[in-house]
Amino acid sequence: MNELDKEKSPYLKQHAHNPVHWKAWGKSAFDLAQSENKPIFLSIGYSTCHWCHVMEKESFENQEIADFLNDHFVSIKIDREELPEVDSQYMQAVQIMTRRGGWPMSVFLDLKLRPFYGGTYFAPKHFLALLQKITELWKTNQSEIQRASQDLEKILQAKHSKSSRPPFEKIKTKFFELFQNQVDATLGGHEGAPKFPMNYELLCAHRIATTDTEKALALKTSQLTLEKMLSGGIWDHVGGGIHRYSTDEQWRVPHFEKMLYDQASLLSILAENLALQDNDFFKTRAESLIEYLHRDLKIPGGAFYSAEDADSEGHEGTFYIWDFLELKKVLTTEEFSNISQHFEISESGNWEGKIVFHSSKTDPSSFKGIWSKLLALRSLRPRPLRDEKVICSWNGLMISALSRYARVCASPLALQMAEEAADFIFKNCYLNKKLYRRWIEGEAKFEAQLEDYAFFIEGLIELSQSSGDEKYLERAIELQETADAIFYRSSENYYVSNTQEHLLRENEDYSDNVTPSAVSTQILNLIWLGELSTKTEYLDRAEKLLEQVTDALDRYPLGYSRLLEALGLTQTERESVAVVCSPTYSILDRLLEHKKIEKMYKPFRKTIISHDNTHPLLKGKVLKHEKLSFYVCRGKTCKEAQDHYEN
Repeated sequence: MNELDKEKSPYLKQHAHNPVHWKAWGKSAFDLAQSENKPIFLSIGYSTCHWCHVMEKESFENQEIADFLNDHFVSIKIDREELPEVDSQYMQAVQIMTRRGGWPMSVFLDLKLRPFYGGTYFAPKHFLALLQKITELWKTNQSEIQRASQDLEKILQAKHSKSSRPPFEKIKTKFFELFQNQVDATLGGHEGAPKFPMNYELLCAHRIATTDTEKALALKTSQLTLEKMLSGGIWDHVGGGIHRYSTDEQWRVPHFEKMLYDQASLLSILAENLALQDNDFFKTRAESLIEYLHRDLKIPGGAFYSAEDADSEGHEGTFYIWDFLELKKVLTTEEFSNISQHFEISESGNWEGKIVFHSSKTDPSSFKGIWSKLLALRSLRPRPLRDEKVICSWNGLMISALSRYARVCASPLALQMAEEAADFIFKNCYLNKKLYRRWIEGEAKFEAQLEDYAFFIEGLIELSQSSGDEKYLERAIELQETADAIFYRSSENYYVSNTQEHLLRENEDYSDNVTPSAVSTQILNLIWLGELSTKTEYLDRAEKLLEQVTDALDRYPLGYSRLLEALGLTQTERESVAVVCSPTYSILDRLLEHKKIEKMYKPFRKTIISHDNTHPLLKGKVLKHEKLSFYVCRGKTCKEAQDHYEN
């Protein structure tokens, strides 16, 4: 019958009482399909997905549809956040078949798990008719199904075409040309709707820019985009945090779900901008984002949950939108007048008769009291579902962001949050020298994918800098060695991002999406681990990997920003700053020194500040002055400097 009540995933639990006889992904379900000679209906989604909720109510709770599925199919349900490689494989197939993708994803598989038809959301009448057609085809013409599934399998298994390392300057020039041409010069972000944050492109633009023109373009674009996003409805003005994307080109009305990885990428680009120049508005937004993380997404003393739903009380956005009379009642006359002048507030509302806070101007700091008052009122409403899975890779992204922000803005709270998350992951998800992808209710499950190792290692490298604690670098090196043993194909010099059985292809992907490429992140990790430790073999491996980059980078570098960043790193004289400080220096003292160095903005530089010279970068370096001694290291050569940084 329905077996999902045995699962811990909130998404699978949502479907545990459907009349559909759902199975979890695994051998028992595959064997059942073989023994009964039934095609597999594979449904993939996640707990905070609005259209997943819709299809569940319309189709999977519909007895007629459930009976037909139970009679003619083996139905498998997957949480895409638990099995990202399975999701990625079939998403690619759906995109090939339909030229679009998304969730819920609905895929039909033959007995060898090969897809032969698929799509996303299906309305109930269309879905039932489709099930009937596929059943008839399965009974009368399986050879046609086999031809279709074999053709798709060949496409999925095709390797990326390789090219020798392209000239960095040529690719960089093309990146900035595309970057400038595709940006909305008035509203920020990419042109058109829907509008998604473009944080990794912005980070890359800042880090690879070398000419004054490139630097000016990167700064202007990131500031415009951030100002528009963080003034618009995609930003949660009341409680902090950013929603998934804007449904319109003006950042006015969002798709209301909140994902941990979006918060991480936003905090990263805010930290980058704050390193470049002071900006009170960006600093306020970053602090509000950290407050949101601490209040709503953080396990006390631990890591971060994965997401919050868009829906509550059966409708999207109910938790976040406001009624005109409600605002007028709770706010003073002066507060209501001030907020009405700044935002689009009217009796008719600005979205389906309700109010989403949106403005074309940055709101003043004096609004903080208003937001606190509205937050207290909103907290009395029924909350959206919080997906309480701890995803290793997403926590790695947040550890990186918090660690960098801690240095740029001298924030002990951000550093503490990063340390607690890292320690939680290492304690609860790294078991018997193996990393697991997700933790929930005390259970670590699913062998980690390459992105889990790559993003967590990157977070540990960043945290090693901010804390000055060598244990984080030691853990990063240990995890790197584990990842290499699992994923690295040494004879061919590439990484693949799966260890799952029953997959049709090895996924070697350099492209970025809502999260950056795991393979490209691994290259960056190898470079920095080689620089910060004595393991020069990491640098050699990074160079070999970069000699076999995909030719897609040359065609469309905007889609490969993390890989381009790695290429840029190899073109720059990498340097590290080792600072030996007095034992009397507090965490805040050290972060204040970090802040001074970060403000000098050199993106391809690492800094360690500690009074303990056990960190590899600090070995052999002594405190020669009363409080601080500075050493600038290029390659394996270090020299003492007189101040925070000397060219």
